[in-house]
Amino acid sequence: MTRFIAAILCFLVSTMVVDSVTLSTKVKGGYWPTGSKIVPASSINATLFTHLFYAFARIENTTSLLIPDPEDNGEIEKFSRVVKYINPSVKTLISISANGPEFQQVMGTPESRQAFINSSINLARSNGFDGLDLDYEFPQSQGEMDNFSSFLTEWREAVDGLPNFTPLLLTAAVYYKPVLKWVGEGAYPIESIAKNLDFVNVMCYDFHGSWDVTATGANANLYDPDSDLSADYGISSWLKAGLPSEKAVLGLTLYGRSWLLKNQSEAAGLNATAVAAGPAQPISQSEGVFFYREVKTFIEEKNATVVHDWNLVTGYAYAENVWVSYEDPIIIDTKVKYAMTKSLRGYFFWAITQDSDWEVSSAASRTMDLVSSSLAPAEAPAPLPTSSAIRTPVSTVYIVVIMLAAMCAMIVFPYTGSSLSQVQKVGRFQ
Repeated sequence: MTRFIAAILCFLVSTMVVDSVTLSTKVKGGYWPTGSKIVPASSINATLFTHLFYAFARIENTTSLLIPDPEDNGEIEKFSRVVKYINPSVKTLISISANGPEFQQVMGTPESRQAFINSSINLARSNGFDGLDLDYEFPQSQGEMDNFSSFLTEWREAVDGLPNFTPLLLTAAVYYKPVLKWVGEGAYPIESIAKNLDFVNVMCYDFHGSWDVTATGANANLYDPDSDLSADYGISSWLKAGLPSEKAVLGLTLYGRSWLLKNQSEAAGLNATAVAAGPAQPISQSEGVFFYREVKTFIEEKNATVVHDWNLVTGYAYAENVWVSYEDPIIIDTKVKYAMTKSLRGYFFWAITQDSDWEVSSAASRTMDLVSSSLAPAEAPAPLPTSSAIRTPVSTVYIVVIMLAAMCAMIVFPYTGSSLSQVQKVGRFQ
């Protein structure tokens, strides 16, 4: 009886240690656009990330099945293998474009949802991915979101129900706030999200851009005392709605939004009068968009004025009649610290190909490591609640479990010749 009680205690302690190590894992995420010619998968500095998202796989419009992007050129088959050669511990996820009629069709019936779920699992498993991510920024109706709640439950049950497989990670990228005005104040199904997803990437950016060319504005400001267009407002509203802070990941950008000023002789700050989106750049090739590497070139070549606005926590630069809002390592440092003080799960970038020699990505990773190591135990973020959606992501867990198992064996089976052979037999056949 004493041995039985000791064995139970050892099991409980081991479980607690596993949970503690697992739940302390933070997210340093980054999205890699399919088939990037700027930064191929083999050139990704995967050591800077804990999670890398392959973006995007597509939903076939007649079958509701998940398929590689038509222009993938076989990248999906080698992505995980390539980045894990650089960083064996990085988790890879297939991100799924779900902002069109194809996903609305998937949501329509249990049969179409199941067909999609099966195909998504097969695509991830057959290509060596650790999880699946749903890019679901623009739901179109409350009914669709109600179906989405059922879908998440079915998705989780499917990945957890596969024997002999470690369950896939399930995540989603979502709008910066949970209540959506364009669907009549409808809301994301918070309870189902919290229960069934490992975490959500909250897209705290695109607050201003080329859809409004009348004035300059911040693309990804942390605060805004005069409106709800800010990362802090979005994160706070998700947490207030019931999302556990440990399942929220803060979205950061590696691109900026630009405008042409109406009068370059006037003050060129936030809300300055503008007349058009900024000129397309050589790499981004889209009006109103500067990749971070293009922002740096703009500042150097034009000797642009650089401003850090600490009221909103955002940066911008201007020269001649061009004005661009962006995030640099100084702003990113503050925002990562914000994520840590809010006990968020971490951060992610869209998109890692837009960085300049990994400058911003490195700054974010360094800040998180420094802040994490400096937190006293009482200040450390609270652990995640126990959930079937929580995974064991690091080899350290297994080392701890093995050590504890050895200690338990010594307690349960005293070190004698007969008991030693008993331990060896148990280890061989279990």
